[in-house]
Amino acid sequence: MSLRYVENLEGKLLSGARLLPEDFCEKQGRYLLSMVEPIGAFTGRMGGIDPYYTAFGLRIADLLQVTGDFWPQNEKRLFSWPGKIENIIDCYSLLVQIRVIERNLKTKEGHKQREKAYIYLSSLPDWQGIYEEFLIMLCFGMLGKVSPRPSPTDELLKLQHAQGGFCQSQVDHAGLNPTAAAVALLCAAHLIDDSIKEKTGNYLSSLQDQGGGFFAHAKAPEPDLLSTFTALVAAIDLGCLPKLRLGDIGRFIKSLQAPSGGFHATTTDTIADLEYTFYGIGTLSLLASIVKEKKEAKNSA
Repeated sequence: MSLRYVENLEGKLLSGARLLPEDFCEKQGRYLLSMVEPIGAFTGRMGGIDPYYTAFGLRIADLLQVTGDFWPQNEKRLFSWPGKIENIIDCYSLLVQIRVIERNLKTKEGHKQREKAYIYLSSLPDWQGIYEEFLIMLCFGMLGKVSPRPSPTDELLKLQHAQGGFCQSQVDHAGLNPTAAAVALLCAAHLIDDSIKEKTGNYLSSLQDQGGGFFAHAKAPEPDLLSTFTALVAAIDLGCLPKLRLGDIGRFIKSLQAPSGGFHATTTDTIADLEYTFYGIGTLSLLASIVKEKKEAKNSA
């Protein structure tokens, strides 16, 4: 089930990216290549080689079908990496990189690192929190393994607020990130019912700003790109897209594009980076997929 979720989301992103304007893709591709270090890794927000941003760089290259020596350089570096996985974010990042490298180089040589990831995942306690459980679900999906972990449904539903959003823990306020993670977990387990669709869809729509972007939570100072991407993914999972103003989302995302390529996190952010560039391209790709599906449905009606 989790593999199907991973493949469905990847499919929407990849197919949507093929629909983006050529000049847009070329500009983002040039920005991406400007962030490649001589050894093939990518530059982070503060400069210098950064493994976290390298993962986002490879994901962007996968979406835009950017070619270059950085693919075999990262294959060699990553597939021979002798290090230890320290946390779930590192595990997820490792598996994402393996997946896109293998897809683009048409190889299946990452089995040693996948085994390392499986051993790490199998050592985790039963409940890690909503966001962590979401990443664990994605990791097992990318491994193509059935998770031995107990279903987190009971723990998840305890963390849903009356207005429909989910919180990371029972002492936290509801937020978009844990809500999107909870929706993904419930969706992958086929446990989304009409009550969750209605309440959570209303919560998502309540976080959309007049300008189209989404706040991370009700008290956030300004909407941001990550929250907008996750809101759109959650709305697709819930089937509640009519509750969102999709055209305004597109306009908000485009307003965050830097003149020379790359995306900012918010309208007040002054530095573009690869993480938010992935979310910017990803959001526009999802919107393109939605538009295409609507046209196809209309033509077949």
